Amino acid sequence: MDTSRFEEALARVKGLKEDDRLEEAYELIEELLKEYPLHPTLLIKKSAYARLLGRLQSLEDPSEAIDPLEAAIAVSPHNVEARIELGYVEYALKDDSEAALKIFEEAGRVAASSLIRAYEGRIKSLVDLGLLDDARVLMDRLRGMFDGFDDSAEEELEVFDVVLNIPEL
Repeated sequence: MDTSRFEEALARVKGLKEDDRLEEAYELIEELLKEYPLHPTLLIKKSAYARLLGRLQSLEDPSEAIDPLEAAIAVSPHNVEARIELGYVEYALKDDSEAALKIFEEAGRVAASSLIRAYEGRIKSLVDLGLLDDARVLMDRLRGMFDGFDDSAEEELEVFDVVLNIPEL
């Protein structure tokens, strides 16, 4: 994959969107999908732009919108954007708030897990650098963000707390 050409094309898509030329942006996404059919970013953008253009409501078969997003999730299971867009499709296209809520909750769990791992790396680096006060502040901030969030985040934080074991002053 020629990443510079791909990134230039994504920049063109973004520019077209900023210029309110959504139809052209959508067509460019479809062209890119011919070359990169399983690229999660393109699959998400196709669904998002179709939604922005009002195309989803006219679809007779909702799988046209759902299948690309499910493919993006299958290729990239930690892709929060794909889950969020799938939630919007369930909400807007299928008018299924209950299914949308479950998808949005799962997106939140995936995002929380990623954020916890990013903080873990930051905190471990601070501990290694001897910046224990900064590590404690960051750990307290992390706990505050996820206080009462959900059981999986709480469990992940508990394990993280044990693994980290920031020395007391």
